[in-house]
Amino acid sequence: MRTNKTARGARVDRAWSCYGKCGRTHWVWVPVVAVMLLTGCVGAPALAGSTPMPSVEYASLRADSGAQLAQVLGLKDPPDVPIVRYVDTDEIADVMDACLTEAGFLGHGDGGYDIPDGQGQVFNLAMYVCRMQYPESPNYAWPWGKQQVEIQYDWTVEFVIPCLSDHGYTVTDEVPSRATFVDTWATSPYYPFAQISVTENGAGLKRAQLERACPQVAPGPVAWGDETIDQWKSRTGR
Repeated sequence: MRTNKTARGARVDRAWSCYGKCGRTHWVWVPVVAVMLLTGCVGAPALAGSTPMPSVEYASLRADSGAQLAQVLGLKDPPDVPIVRYVDTDEIADVMDACLTEAGFLGHGDGGYDIPDGQGQVFNLAMYVCRMQYPESPNYAWPWGKQQVEIQYDWTVEFVIPCLSDHGYTVTDEVPSRATFVDTWATSPYYPFAQISVTENGAGLKRAQLERACPQVAPGPVAWGDETIDQWKSRTGR
């Protein structure tokens, strides 16, 4: 049976997070993922795309991330999980779907999964294992600084808003200036998805499809300067 319960019920929305150790935090819940974005941290290179985070620091960050994810999922003694491969932010939803399907949980394309009665903790464990098997690359695990937020502004204006328009959703509210976007990012980040209304039948599925087609957060290679927006679009066929 499929219901609209969350957390420990028969249906759980996709959630993943990347954690940092310093700076001001702000949770942003979007249809497919939950992202913790940080600004003002000291120690990250201005553009770290070709500079992997040191292995010891990355292992510590991954352990912290795993501990917080286990707490969210209600896992008291989560297992050690080896890394299968690193993933970028824009492929996590697909990777998680494939992993959870392999674990025996059917997804419905809108962020929900069918969970048999009595299998809630089994599902939570599967979600934990899948997420820990496919972490973000050490190249892009650095906390965001001002330059990444400025790139996020470009991403929003040059890709996300036009992408939404191509899918029939027009952002009517005025987009903040670059300076305002950057200054308010840590406290009140601007996301154009908040300006659109999806009311047709299957709204949850439509929103999930929009999030996959028009990722709200700049992918790691773009945020850290390994690719331009146009290069990313060419590589991914957007």
